[in-house]
Amino acid sequence: MTTEHEYLRAGNTDASCDDLRALIRVESARVRRRVAENSRCPEELLKILASDRDQEVRIAVATNPVTPHWLVERLAADESIHVRFEMAEDPNLPGEIIEQLAQDENPYVSDRARRTLEGNALEDALVEAGFRREEGHCERLGELLVHAGFLKAEQVDEFLRISCERDLPLGRIIVQMRVLARPVIVSALSLQSLIRRGELGVEEAVARLRLIR
Repeated sequence: MTTEHEYLRAGNTDASCDDLRALIRVESARVRRRVAENSRCPEELLKILASDRDQEVRIAVATNPVTPHWLVERLAADESIHVRFEMAEDPNLPGEIIEQLAQDENPYVSDRARRTLEGNALEDALVEAGFRREEGHCERLGELLVHAGFLKAEQVDEFLRISCERDLPLGRIIVQMRVLARPVIVSALSLQSLIRRGELGVEEAVARLRLIR
């Protein structure tokens, strides 16, 4: 059987436990990683893969939504800085795990985790503010922040590029980069929504945003 066939089997959510058990023994780390990503992978196999010699496999276990909390917690103390860093970057991990990583002895891991926590706090604040995401909100948010004098156009262009690369909202990227405080982003997004609904003009929105300084 070719590695490509094994890879396809490894990602099949209808694969049996015995089939997946056989696949975690193959030499290809790519196949083992695919098993670790499988949403139907049983806990007993995830436990084995959490000790895999390949760090990408261990990362896949840590970021699989079905991985039990105790195992994710164990991986947050993995000997590999790369594993811990990738975990620190995942906003979908339990908050207490990210907080644990924010106390990591490695400054790159702890800083990454703190930025993820800040981004998650932004999302929570937007929900509380009743913000609803709309098509094209990234470009309008950037334009509003430029007109209000918070950012330069070239900064927005760079943040938009990063936003597309990471598939994350522009507001989260700006907060993670620590360029602007979370309240500024929340206010800008709320004002942008008012503009979208025709309840506020751009000039008035810019004037209100400038008052936050």
